[in-house]
Amino acid sequence: MAFDVTPMGLWREIHAAEAERDKRLAVLSATIEAYTSPFWKSESGEISDALDYNPENHHYEFLRLHVPQILSGMPRAMIKSKRAAPHDAAHDLAKGLQHAANVWAVDTDLEYALLPCAFDFYLNHCVGLVRQQAHPYLALSDGGAAAEWPQFVRVSPRRFVRDPLALSRRECRFFGHMTVIDKDDLLATAEEEGQEGWDEEAIGALAEMRPDDGMREGRSDVPDRKEVTYYELWMPELETEGGAGYHGTILTLGVGTTSDGTTVQEFIREPRGFWGPPDGPYEVADQYVVPDEPYGLAGLVATEGEVRDLNSVVRGAILAGNSYKRLILVDDTDPDFVAKVSSGEFDLVLPVAGLGKDRVIAVEIGGITPQMIALIQDRRDRLDRVSGMSEARRGLVTGRGTATEVAEAAQSGDIAIAYDKRQWMRFVRGVFSKATWYIAHSKNVRIALNAESSRELGIETPPGGMAVYEGGDWDLKAGDWSAAQLEIEPLSMEYTSQAQLQQMALMAHQIKVADLQAMIQFPVVEFWRKEYERLGDMMNLPGFADEIETVVQMAAAMQGMQQQVAPPQYPSVRLGGGSGYVGRPGGSRAPQAAAPRAAAPRAAAQGAGSPLAGPRAGARARLSEGKGV
Repeated sequence: MAFDVTPMGLWREIHAAEAERDKRLAVLSATIEAYTSPFWKSESGEISDALDYNPENHHYEFLRLHVPQILSGMPRAMIKSKRAAPHDAAHDLAKGLQHAANVWAVDTDLEYALLPCAFDFYLNHCVGLVRQQAHPYLALSDGGAAAEWPQFVRVSPRRFVRDPLALSRRECRFFGHMTVIDKDDLLATAEEEGQEGWDEEAIGALAEMRPDDGMREGRSDVPDRKEVTYYELWMPELETEGGAGYHGTILTLGVGTTSDGTTVQEFIREPRGFWGPPDGPYEVADQYVVPDEPYGLAGLVATEGEVRDLNSVVRGAILAGNSYKRLILVDDTDPDFVAKVSSGEFDLVLPVAGLGKDRVIAVEIGGITPQMIALIQDRRDRLDRVSGMSEARRGLVTGRGTATEVAEAAQSGDIAIAYDKRQWMRFVRGVFSKATWYIAHSKNVRIALNAESSRELGIETPPGGMAVYEGGDWDLKAGDWSAAQLEIEPLSMEYTSQAQLQQMALMAHQIKVADLQAMIQFPVVEFWRKEYERLGDMMNLPGFADEIETVVQMAAAMQGMQQQVAPPQYPSVRLGGGSGYVGRPGGSRAPQAAAPRAAAPRAAAQGAGSPLAGPRAGARARLSEGKGV
């Protein structure tokens, strides 16, 4: 490995990566300022120059129309096993994991967490980080310590770095991000997680500094919060631990500036193996690909020149319009006539000597010319053509085009937005993939299932009880994860009106009623399951095929053809509320073993952890002491 992994060597890599990144972000501040307009952030609510804004706010219009098309609902995952027959163990594992992942998305309000990433996606590029953290309200049964679950957080593009020499994002040899935190808070974390490799002495010596990343420009002065800055880099080719589930290494570098302006770098934490998904903790999405570049391209960046060109022409037209004057000239020899003309409500009357008695001449000076109007329309048409916008997509019908032209334009726009949806769906699928990796493999993960999931998994909970999904059912060494196939339900994030929901519900009912006779004649469960899963995907009706097995079996019974279908064996889940029972499919309950499975030894087998590296060593220590979190 040719990387210099000393503090100075890493800082040089980070510095070069930031310089290359900032070239791609040079227009980001101007784009955001144009999108929000100067009226969004102003001390007086006024602007100094009447033309100090974009009269044609293309960025706001574009985001207002496009963001809701890629994110208008809670994303839902579909997980299947590539090797699964309808009811074997692999299928049951995938089904249980799917319910746990979708409940996790709701409990963490994933839709809201993804919203700023959707804006980042169109403004430049978006970055997300998935890590394992303490659960806010569930505890492990062993010792009462806090359970864990995946956490998704947005990373600002201004604080994210990637390998600047790579020829594509997949070829990057490192990714990382900068964290700004109060020094006291970082010291408290290091003290609390003392067994996780933090160096309290190095943190105490870290010089305080505010990052110069442009994120706080123009903000009011606030008291010094004594903040420090550090970077975490994930390097997949640097292996410090070789156990199952380890992929690369996390390096933590503190950076500070001394009083004489010298930048000091120091490791504030020991290098640690990354226990997590094979593709690392970060998920990145670019709207368009740029060949031989690790960075992609956003459409709003590509059309920035057309936007500025249009606004410069519109500003000129506004100035010309503001200079417009209409003058009325009359002869100055007849005062009574001048007084009568001057008594009108509009226009300026100017007496002119020698003009001629009873004569009135109207003179117009300045104003917008037909050439300006034509130029504005030409610039707007060019911007719409390049950006894919149109009057029809804005919801306006001008009557300038034929019905065929409007339909063809709409189809072209649909293709463009379909591409955006696929790119965005890849990003969301990557987020779910990382989260479900932790849910599947970590013995400390707990997800409280809702009533619907419990019912579909066949779990009967006692009054006041709660079914809790326990992670760790997937075998890392056996490679079970490679057999999982995860997709995002195609329409789960798209806007659906109340009328559409009612229409789909009615259609679903009609389909089932119409198919009953066919099911009696052809009662094959697997055939109808596949058909109804396909229909459910098309109609955005999750679980549309879940009850089809019962219906088909009832139809088969009517013909004396009851099929022998093995009952599903879903992963065990622990029932809350002090029930002391483990849920089983079909509502059966078996007494829980007297000695619950120990989370601490399992966590220890997974290796040292961190917010980026799976189960926490500090948590393991507290479990063994029985003190809780």
